[in-house]
Amino acid sequence: MSRCRFRPGAMVFLSVAVLATFTVALALHGVGRVVPVPQQVDWASIIAEKGSSDSIDGRSLSSSLTGGAEPVANRFPVPAVLRRSDRYVEVDIGQKPPSPVVDLLPRVGIAVSALDTPILMYHHVGPLPSNPDAIRRGLTVSQGDFAAQVRLLATSGFQSISLLDLMLAFRGYKQLPPKPVIITFDDGYDDNYRYALPILKENGMKATFFIVTDLVGKTEYLTWQQITEMAGEGMSMQAHGVSHIDLSVLPPSQVLYQITESRRAIEAHTGRRVRFYAYPSGKFNDGVVAALKENGYLAAASTLYGTDHRASEPFILKRVRVQGGESLQSFARKLKIAK
Repeated sequence: MSRCRFRPGAMVFLSVAVLATFTVALALHGVGRVVPVPQQVDWASIIAEKGSSDSIDGRSLSSSLTGGAEPVANRFPVPAVLRRSDRYVEVDIGQKPPSPVVDLLPRVGIAVSALDTPILMYHHVGPLPSNPDAIRRGLTVSQGDFAAQVRLLATSGFQSISLLDLMLAFRGYKQLPPKPVIITFDDGYDDNYRYALPILKENGMKATFFIVTDLVGKTEYLTWQQITEMAGEGMSMQAHGVSHIDLSVLPPSQVLYQITESRRAIEAHTGRRVRFYAYPSGKFNDGVVAALKENGYLAAASTLYGTDHRASEPFILKRVRVQGGESLQSFARKLKIAK
């Protein structure tokens, strides 16, 4: 019987070859890979989740930048670190990202401590139901009034931005337009899809919708199909809790459940990263803020009135409530538009 013998040098060569093959196999299965990208990359647009620009090779770049731990569609299954060179983005999976993660981006301006940007707060858009109470009247802006308000924004030179744009601008990573505005909707009502979405699209505006996940699919609320479609239209779908409950009175375990489970559900259906929260009824405390920070949120919207925001207080973003039945002149005054 003949025997095959290996010289020591050949054994080393074989070991190297096997190791190289194993490394390539791991890379191809997502353990780590280097993805070529164009030299001039608009990082702000990649992170801002503008359609397919949010992914390279079918995987979400923005999620790797924020290092979320929940596996969802179009997303790395574990936290990842992204490093930039002149020609490549190198993704190492399984490492904890630096903080703040956006410090990986090139600056386009100087960091600022405060910004004056109106964040509009809506709830219902459309016709009132029969026999509405005072609360429902106050929360419902008619289709005609909303159309007039959005047209006024557009003709007055306002451009819609996202909450992420605002966070990047604080750090000098995003240049905001001369007249930025953030349009938000709370609770996830189905009239947002039927009446508000077409008007926003007609006027070239984007908006952020804060979703209560346990209410999805129930009477008067958006379905997951509608939410997914709206996300595909460039709208930002963010968290408003599992149930619409005052977080400030909950034990820490329940706060954690509300903020993480609502995020998981939205990400699972949209494939897009959830980084922002709106406090139900505007209620929060230091413990709630700490939980949001510890679990990867970048900022949170309150019901406090105002348009001035501080970089040091991203979890107390102020908003401008738009009331049902208010005149266009009143709306214009809130945004300092001459009428």
